[in-house]
Amino acid sequence: MDFLSTALNLHVLPEQQTRINKKISIALRSNPNIRLGFDACCNCATPLKGSNKDDVCCKVCRRVWYCSKECRREDAESYRRNQEEEDEEQGKGHSAIICSLLKLCNIDEEVEEEFGGGSNENEENEKKSKKGMYSDEEKRAAIDRISSEYESYPATLANVLMDAPCFEPALDKFLVKRRGKKTRQLDLEEDEKLSSHNNNTLSIHVIGASRESELWGDFQLDKTNAMNAYTDALSELASTYKGLKKINLTFIGPDCPAETLHVVKTFDNDLHNNSTGENNSSEGGKKRKREEGKRKHCQLVIETHRHNYEAKYFKTSSAHIKKKGKHSLLPRPDIVVFFNPGFTCPDYDWSEALKACQCGGIDGKTPFIVTTNTEMEAIADVQYLYQHGYIDSLPPIVADIVNEGKIDHDSNAFDSSKNTIFFGENVHAGTRVRQSGNMANDCYVKNQYILGGHLSHKIDSKTKKESKKGTVDSSKQKTDVSGPDSNSKKNNAALM
Repeated sequence: MDFLSTALNLHVLPEQQTRINKKISIALRSNPNIRLGFDACCNCATPLKGSNKDDVCCKVCRRVWYCSKECRREDAESYRRNQEEEDEEQGKGHSAIICSLLKLCNIDEEVEEEFGGGSNENEENEKKSKKGMYSDEEKRAAIDRISSEYESYPATLANVLMDAPCFEPALDKFLVKRRGKKTRQLDLEEDEKLSSHNNNTLSIHVIGASRESELWGDFQLDKTNAMNAYTDALSELASTYKGLKKINLTFIGPDCPAETLHVVKTFDNDLHNNSTGENNSSEGGKKRKREEGKRKHCQLVIETHRHNYEAKYFKTSSAHIKKKGKHSLLPRPDIVVFFNPGFTCPDYDWSEALKACQCGGIDGKTPFIVTTNTEMEAIADVQYLYQHGYIDSLPPIVADIVNEGKIDHDSNAFDSSKNTIFFGENVHAGTRVRQSGNMANDCYVKNQYILGGHLSHKIDSKTKKESKKGTVDSSKQKTDVSGPDSNSKKNNAALM
């Protein structure tokens, strides 16, 4: 988030800044689906009339709505009151910083329209009326932010696979060691042996994928589309693990393109065969190059499948394949990836998908990557995985948060000796800031937080406990958020 530190003198994105006062707390209890700053006043939760004559918005960003000028002024002044009190635990309302970030959302959305297309007549007329509103410099900066968000998907996937130790067991089988002529000959023979047994393919499943996010929709910049971006990002993986002949990158989800995609890319031969930096100008170097030339090029096969992720789609036997007929069949995954899944969102049910994930990996322990938009989501998702038995322990950082909450837990939840889970901020996230769709003063960045490790062995649903100690059970941890501490992050999960 370099632009935050340079332009706004910030080191951390202020995510949850919508203030929860007594009126809002009461309104949320009666109707949890209200959208503060959109269909209800951001300061008092009074339902808005949907008319510019009756409702008022911020004059600068025009993205936060109120029932009156008084509420608008009070929401802006709340930041100055909190600053005087020096209370970092409080939601600061519609501060100048939040307003500046939301202005960037306006620019980004309008610039993205130029790439996305598909606008209706009203949007086109509005677009024409705003033409010339932003400078060329502002538009170039917006393009950089938009590009960084799309590129964060392949960048996160490729870099985490290369850097995280928990993925080494799944990748080490593709390493090729070189210790002289005989070893090189054995390596080539081993390559042929691997090819005959189909053990030289890495299968990565991106679960819950959508056309507009992981696959970039209609976005394309300088002839770079999603397929080329994933190929470029995974080229280092292909060059490092020379026993790797094919990478199956499969996107599965109900929001994938209606027409199944099947794209085959070949990694750059020079990068794949000369990643060691050896000088091939000598006779020995030329000989090594000829031997390397005998190896088949590593391919990236990108496929999309428009359906839910379930074990019934896995390839098991020839009889099973014949029985399935035209249904899309998937190889069992070596690694599974979830970009911003929202495991705890009541609108989704991830149980079948997560059970299917436990059918892959080594000894049933499938390596996984999960990204989230906010820290609160990341903590909720990792707790969900532990509560339902999909991971054996909590990351130390989450364990510390649970300990601060003084929640009873068992020793297994925080056993560092068997902890294979990593958790933290994602350095490969983009720089585009988005506005929350439920609380108008809240901001987030896609893929900003990341967790990963190994999923547990397949669980018997009959013996699995519905909950475990060491997790925050919202039904048992309710706190009164209508009192003087209603804006405290410790007492209000929405402000974490």
